[in-house]
Amino acid sequence: LPPVLLQKLLYLAIEITVALANGQNPSVWEVKEPWKLLFSVLEGIGKGLGWSICKNISKSKPDNIINSLSGIQRNALQSDPESSQFLQFFYCALVTCFQAIYQYDALLNERDKNFILVEAFVTHESDSKQKRRKTSEDSLTPLISHGSATCGSDDPLIMEFQIACGAWQLLSPPSPPARFHNLLNRLSVSCGSLDAITKFNIDYLLQVGQFRECLQELRQYHFTGGEKKDSAWTNLKLCIAHYCMGDYRSAAQSAVECLQHYDDLTPASPTQAGAQT
Repeated sequence: LPPVLLQKLLYLAIEITVALANGQNPSVWEVKEPWKLLFSVLEGIGKGLGWSICKNISKSKPDNIINSLSGIQRNALQSDPESSQFLQFFYCALVTCFQAIYQYDALLNERDKNFILVEAFVTHESDSKQKRRKTSEDSLTPLISHGSATCGSDDPLIMEFQIACGAWQLLSPPSPPARFHNLLNRLSVSCGSLDAITKFNIDYLLQVGQFRECLQELRQYHFTGGEKKDSAWTNLKLCIAHYCMGDYRSAAQSAVECLQHYDDLTPASPTQAGAQT
């Protein structure tokens, strides 16, 4: 098949998988592992296009894929957008990124829907209250913003978030490729609102300290596409971003608005009631 047709088929496979992940699964048939199938499609089409990085990609772990793509990122993004070097990097990074984001979103919905967790507004001291110099290992420890107080970096939710962040960084350097924005726009038209991707991007921007950009994303999400049931979540994220920027008045206002929508959240069980920080 001609390369142009193979690329169209790959886009259609991505479009169908995102639609399935968005809950648009027809009742007459079911795909149990759509992302696994998509990686197999990517490997097969990549073979037909001569994309060497797609070899055995369906059997590779996401972090290994990200490491491989990181090695060619700069050269790929600087090459012609229609070149084989760019296209194989772009589609491999895109599929890896989408899979991690939607798996992260699924874990949140399945396990953490009874919690809203925020970046702490106070500095917690250890019981010994002994201060020590911060080490390089400390700086590599991710901010745990979801899950129980005892979860660590080996928690599936944290691991999936880290994978999603690594893949997202491949496609969102200081200047993301125009093809990425165009593809997201096309998918939002054919697959519906990409809330999982938008909400992940908000979490990512908070994580890396890009609070001003986070505010812009939150306002757009809230006023143009955010569902009413997300009002508590949106206002809490606004509260965090305002607080981290030093705008305490706006943070307090968002906190009050969050509490006004608290009853909209999924009721928690007696052992899970309340918020954690």
